[in-house]
Amino acid sequence: MKRRHLLSGAAGIAGAGLASAALAQPARAAQPSTFVLVHGAWHGGWCWSRVAARLRERGHAVYTPTLTGLGERRHLISPQVNLDTHVEDIVNLLQFEELERVVLVGHSYAGIVISGVADRVPQRLRQLVYLDALLLEPGKSLFSDFPPAWKA
Repeated sequence: MKRRHLLSGAAGIAGAGLASAALAQPARAAQPSTFVLVHGAWHGGWCWSRVAARLRERGHAVYTPTLTGLGERRHLISPQVNLDTHVEDIVNLLQFEELERVVLVGHSYAGIVISGVADRVPQRLRQLVYLDALLLEPGKSLFSDFPPAWKA
């Protein structure tokens, strides 16, 4: 499946910008959504602060976790921290917060993370949004197409 098809299935949120698409709707009595916004590498949950504030103003529940070993949780980095750890971070958030019908947003590296979450707990998700995110083809890894010098 091509990235543009996934994005079109995301109700235009990725193309128009998450905040503007979710907030462009006039206020109405519709049931609020639950958003989990997952940052990319080299960030933390704090990078979503302005988007989260605007979504909350509209009555949505918003979670902005920081992945293990990144941002303010950088003190937890170790050789054992990897993609599986980050998928588990988000799966645990969904389970412990008892979140259902979640709009799961992944930016950059987190596109891979939210794909892993969707494989593990699809029943908890309403929608995946890939916001300028990585999306791997089956059998590929993050580094599959990197030049050998970069891999080293």
